[in-house]
Amino acid sequence: MLEVRSLVVQYGKAQILHGVSLDVGAGQLVALVGPNGAGKTTTLRAIAGLVTWDLRVLRRQAFLSGQIRFLGQEVQGLLPHRIARLGLVLCPERRRPFRELTVRENLLAGALAQKDVRRVHNRLAEAYELFPALRERERQRAGTLSGGEQQMLAVARALMAAPRLLLIDEPSTGLAPLVKRSVFQQIRAVRDKGLPVLVVDQDASLALSLADLGYVLAQGQVVAQGPQLLGDDTVRRSFLGL
Repeated sequence: MLEVRSLVVQYGKAQILHGVSLDVGAGQLVALVGPNGAGKTTTLRAIAGLVTWDLRVLRRQAFLSGQIRFLGQEVQGLLPHRIARLGLVLCPERRRPFRELTVRENLLAGALAQKDVRRVHNRLAEAYELFPALRERERQRAGTLSGGEQQMLAVARALMAAPRLLLIDEPSTGLAPLVKRSVFQQIRAVRDKGLPVLVVDQDASLALSLADLGYVLAQGQVVAQGPQLLGDDTVRRSFLGL
């Protein structure tokens, strides 16, 4: 479904990505892990079209090259909203709910681009089925939710945009270990519904243990990939600090 080939991102004189290539197949949960500063978030933002957007706003010199194909179509160079309309949807880092809106209002905000009211209500019901805690709190202001509940809301809001592939950035940031595992189990449940997911997370052990396929990024390059990376002692010691 998603093919990234030789992706290079450079801000001024600082090169962040050095030819990153990866794939996400239909029905897969793929984890992209690695140390801080490896370029994981930059990779997701480049796929979603947000790197060029940031550069235009900040007026910073940059170099972006490579090929990104989604469902057979080249998407590099498209504006973020056009990429999202194709079904490639990013759930960004740090959750960012509309704090003064209710849970239900936040979810409906995620479906603003959807014009079919019946489909929107069907997606809302599906979101509540995946995340029952959100149904219980649908009239509660999002700013009063716990960190784990806000992360569930962020993923559910992204699902309201009718993605065909979901990108999730650092879903476990700031969460307690048990809450992290719960959030990842729910991400896996999203995959079990047939929606492929590419997730970036700092907790490499947890992400790789639940993913179908893993990629390890270090200093802007893919240094290891495969379905059983946690079983590779060299990868664990040299790149994951495990």
